[in-house]
Amino acid sequence: MSPFPSSPCPRPRTSYHRSVGATALAALLVLALAACGGGPAPAPSGLTASTDIAASGATVTFTGANLGTGGTVTIGGVPATASSWTPDSITVTVPTGAPQGPQQAEVTTGGVTQSVPLFVGVDFPAGTLEQLAALALPRGTAVRLGAGRFAAATPELALDNLSLYGRGAAATTVAGPAWPDPLYLNADAGYDLVLADLTLETGFTAITATPLVAPGSLATDPDLSAALLSATGPADLLTALQATPVTTLAAADGSYELRDVNITPVPGAPGGILATLPGFSGVPEFYGGDLRLRGVTAANNDLVLYGGVGGDLDIAASRLQVGGAMLMSMGGTVAVDASTLSAGLETMSEGLMLTGMRGIELTGSDFSVKDGDLVVASGYTPLGGSYLAADFTVTDSTFSVTDEDPADADDLGELTLGLGRGTATVTGNIFKADRGMRVEAIVPGSLAVTFADNTVTAGKAGIASAWFGLVGGPMQVSELDGNTITFLSEGVVGFEIGAVGPSGVTSFTNNTVTGSGSGTALTVQQGSADMAVYFEATGNTFTGFANALHLAADSAVDREPFTARINDNVFDFVIDAAPKTATLDNMTVALSDLDATRNVWGTNTDAATVAGYVTALGTTEAGVLEVAPLTLP
Repeated sequence: MSPFPSSPCPRPRTSYHRSVGATALAALLVLALAACGGGPAPAPSGLTASTDIAASGATVTFTGANLGTGGTVTIGGVPATASSWTPDSITVTVPTGAPQGPQQAEVTTGGVTQSVPLFVGVDFPAGTLEQLAALALPRGTAVRLGAGRFAAATPELALDNLSLYGRGAAATTVAGPAWPDPLYLNADAGYDLVLADLTLETGFTAITATPLVAPGSLATDPDLSAALLSATGPADLLTALQATPVTTLAAADGSYELRDVNITPVPGAPGGILATLPGFSGVPEFYGGDLRLRGVTAANNDLVLYGGVGGDLDIAASRLQVGGAMLMSMGGTVAVDASTLSAGLETMSEGLMLTGMRGIELTGSDFSVKDGDLVVASGYTPLGGSYLAADFTVTDSTFSVTDEDPADADDLGELTLGLGRGTATVTGNIFKADRGMRVEAIVPGSLAVTFADNTVTAGKAGIASAWFGLVGGPMQVSELDGNTITFLSEGVVGFEIGAVGPSGVTSFTNNTVTGSGSGTALTVQQGSADMAVYFEATGNTFTGFANALHLAADSAVDREPFTARINDNVFDFVIDAAPKTATLDNMTVALSDLDATRNVWGTNTDAATVAGYVTALGTTEAGVLEVAPLTLP
């Protein structure tokens, strides 16, 4: 008897049957091993779906080879329950929680994952927007439109929380009524909605909540605010708008995204508007969620964009050339990346305004306004409310603001960067403003500013004067370093400074400033009597000016101190008469510490001569400005 247990698997015998050929023996071995499970199982392959679109709750059958008898299926990352599973067929139900729109269906079995595209939603291949609205689809449904035009003729038609996907901007058009009749794209809390791959023809298209949300301008009337505030807005919005200061403000639970959309006016209409508010009369109202623009284009000066949202406003890879735009976040941040925003409607003075209550972040983008002003601000909104701790970041971007007709006396063409509480970083940008540029602290509170390695051009032929400088306060630390500043009109680099205590420092270092032959190179003014000034200017070169300094203190006899350290600079222009060295306002010895030593003053080599070119105004006392020793030219 054999000492080994019996086995169902045959073992090759090599002591006899020598007549069996080697090839036949090898074939028998392969068949035997396969029968015993010794070889690898065939891999799953060839997955296909019974449809490329299915609504939530619908069934989808996947077919393929070697699918086994079990595994997992997800749609948009959400597990789907299988009602049957065979080696060549799997039937599942689209889960209610699956994200709407284009998704991936993934089948994992035998350690292998296969995927196929699946649109979660419904088809609407042709028809009017009235017909689409009449379907009364569940809120949050994604609708896949066919190629063609989907128009609305009914004033105030509302599409109730639907996402719309076209077949490409050249193939699918969604058209609202002509101005002033609105098309409402309702968007409420809890819904993440998308408008994608189409052209939007707008007379007046409004992305709005139902009910609507009241912004901070109503904070003074709590009852009215509470009545209009809906769940679409942040839970603490009302409290935040009535409290000062506010340190945090959460965004609403919901979003609306425009993705690969081309925006244009309705043909034959005088213009078009895309807004996140339902109208322009009475109490202002706005959409309470996040608004995102991805790959959005617009190229028509008859278009105007009004984007006021409760959450974040995020623009990326978009090109918006419109008549004007006011883009505001009442409770979040405004971010623009790799985009172009330009305004060319000469009758709209506020050509372009971007304000973010919780912050500003602009990177790698181009901003321009023709015959208007440009405002970028953080920490507040022009509709009111409290001030927030908001950072301000602008990097590697270009800004151009023009006054197309200086003779028309409209005084347009100014650029303002408005800074709230927090940290401001402005680096590596190119700024051009025909009437000048202001970096302004628009809210009370401490602020740290870094303005470095920028190129600034201010002024234009036909415009008498232009200004660049820092305004407002109180500020803790402000650093302007390594900038190139050029004036094409009579120019001045100016600082209206307020600081809290001796730690408040404003420094202007290693900058190159070129004037047009007139104006004052550097002006420092005390913001108010209760704000101390500590100012430093070192390593700068000034050319093309008429006068070097203007230092002005408040006239109050009990004002806070004024300290200026202006050293190691080059004033490379003719200084041969008063007030070309300096004009001093209200500088008393007891409250002023003015050190202007080690500077190059034109071609002068004698300190007494330079000191003789100082003009004293108000209560200024003799000898308060120290200029010796000089640095020889």
